[in-house]
Amino acid sequence: MEYGTLLIRLLTPFYVVNCVSRSYGGTLCGIGQTWIPIVKTFPLGWFICSAGVYLYYWFTPPLRNGVPADTHGDGLTTIERSGR
Repeated sequence: MEYGTLLIRLLTPFYVVNCVSRSYGGTLCGIGQTWIPIVKTFPLGWFICSAGVYLYYWFTPPLRNGVPADTHGDGLTTIERSGR
């Protein structure tokens, strides 16, 4: 329940941005300017999402059964080891 609430709080502001983006993109398509909305919607969006997943993959500690894995054998998680 806690993670669901956090997800909603983090994603809700971006729905406003999405609505504005879709409205202007639809208006541009309606007047014949289709190139920018197509580039913005598909390849650029895929690139940004791919970059986000890549960064998440490489900078998130591995999990084992939902708990950060002890990959160094010292009993510490990656966050504890870094001193954060």
